[in-house]
Amino acid sequence: MEEITPKVSVIMSVYNGEKYLHEAVESILNQTFKDFEFIIINDGSTDRTGDILESYADERMVIVNQDKTGLTKALNRGLSLARGKYIARMDADDISLPKRLEKQIQFLEENTGVELVSCHFYEIDSGGCQINLCQLPVENEDIQKSLLVCNQFCHGAAVFKSECIRTIGTYREFFRFSQDFDLWLRIAEKFKCANLNTPLYKWRINPPSQFSASIKDREDQCLYAAFAIILSKERRKSGQDRLEKFPDKQWNLKREINFQARIVILSKIYLLTSKALQKRRGIASARILAKQACYCNPFQWENWRNLLALMRCV
Repeated sequence: MEEITPKVSVIMSVYNGEKYLHEAVESILNQTFKDFEFIIINDGSTDRTGDILESYADERMVIVNQDKTGLTKALNRGLSLARGKYIARMDADDISLPKRLEKQIQFLEENTGVELVSCHFYEIDSGGCQINLCQLPVENEDIQKSLLVCNQFCHGAAVFKSECIRTIGTYREFFRFSQDFDLWLRIAEKFKCANLNTPLYKWRINPPSQFSASIKDREDQCLYAAFAIILSKERRKSGQDRLEKFPDKQWNLKREINFQARIVILSKIYLLTSKALQKRRGIASARILAKQACYCNPFQWENWRNLLALMRCV
């Protein structure tokens, strides 16, 4: 009997995600678009994640249990198993709205020159309450202009053609963070991209109490993102970046990005995190981070303006 190949392969990696896993899985299984396989990499979870996944009997689900490797390698394992014409990402603590896949696949089918599409998305808190609507540039021209400044796609809401991965490669395992940004940059250098102007995804953010604890990860994420931009500029200039030229070299990220640039990046992290906390009424923590932003980069007026605004808050 001939095997039926699904049109879409949805890939999700999860590590100790029991708290929101049911909601994330259900949001994919209940999509109006039905022709997909759902590849879930259980990346060494030690909580009830495995039990939750095994409780499902949906034949579209492909569950892989493995020792912990980290997100990048786990996603690449999912890609190696994918059979679909299209690859859709999903994160284990987020929610895809019911028509997400339907609208994104329809867009890619109607716009054959586009290889990557994401969409506007809602920020939600730990309880699922909507906090903010995040709007991204929609047209390829606008995305290309902005992509060398910062990421213009929501990773968990992205869909791309499997053919383009065979052309440019998968997630690069050097990137512990910002692996998606590096991939988007490599795709955008060769293909057109888009964002749907409809919010089709809910991205869950950390509560204020967790922001300070994640500062180190945020610093690393920004450093990796900055390095991804440097590598993209190298490829655009010479056709190859240093990771491609010297694949066996052990790279020290902080040596590749000078001290002054790292200070600017850290200041930006403190500023953005402070603003995010203010939006969620975590005023005391927001003030601490605002002061750190001013300390790191006292010549940036926006840092001081943010601190002054916070000092006026009751």
